[in-house]
Amino acid sequence: MKQIYNIADMIFIFLSNKHINRRFLPKFAMTTDCYMKKRSIKICLGSSCFSRGNKANLEAIKAFIVEKKLEVTIEFSGCLCMDKCNRGPVIIIDETEYETVSLSGLHKILQEEFPC
Repeated sequence: MKQIYNIADMIFIFLSNKHINRRFLPKFAMTTDCYMKKRSIKICLGSSCFSRGNKANLEAIKAFIVEKKLEVTIEFSGCLCMDKCNRGPVIIIDETEYETVSLSGLHKILQEEFPC
């Protein structure tokens, strides 16, 4: 499996190029679909969410992105208060909102959202 990811890293540029037809690439390259789609993670950095756990979550997300080599495919951003202070810490992945995200819960969420 590691070899597939290494190959996927090398051919990522070709896969993302609209002018390259996928049928000419090796079939195992199709396992790289998780590298293709641009994803977003937004984390609330308002004082309530930050003090309730998003400080630790912030570092965990950054480490996860680096560990999984997802820097190119994930847009990671922070924002000020999302006005959901009583349900914090809040994290949004694409259009899915996660509330009361603990550090242990975050690891499960990231594994489910980014299985690569």
